[in-house]
Amino acid sequence: MRRERYVLDLKFPGFPIQVKQLPREEMFNEVYSNEIFCEKVGKVLTDAAIGWVYGSWSSLPDISSIYRDGTDFHTPSGQFAWDQNIHFTNQRLQGVNPVVLELCTAILSAFKVTNNMIKPFLEGNTLDQAIKTKKMFIYDLTMLQNVPVGGSQENKELINS
Repeated sequence: MRRERYVLDLKFPGFPIQVKQLPREEMFNEVYSNEIFCEKVGKVLTDAAIGWVYGSWSSLPDISSIYRDGTDFHTPSGQFAWDQNIHFTNQRLQGVNPVVLELCTAILSAFKVTNNMIKPFLEGNTLDQAIKTKKMFIYDLTMLQNVPVGGSQENKELINS
């Protein structure tokens, strides 16, 4: 019975398999859909208000300008740790899709880096040593290379590079 209700379908080659048609009882009901919509509208309005009050951001430190004492925008606990290896690793392992992170056993041709480029991250090892001692992992998102993206041409070039 489950196999008949949950027929799997590969909708996009290279992406995970999905359910062809979600059973009606598993879809969001109208009340919940409306709650999600209202929450999204609230967030869009909040974002607009932040932009209006604090202006646009051109650098990462500019974002910190919205966190001020006495406002509703409290400094996030991860604001000062985002660039640390342990925080990056936690984001990858506890993120939306942790199974994309894999042990690197060889340098892929698409991974165009040299020892000098990543030397600060190798903790005194060479790239080959890090691979041999199983300290090198790769988060390969090449499957997303030709996925259409919105935004400015500059953002599209950054994402597809």
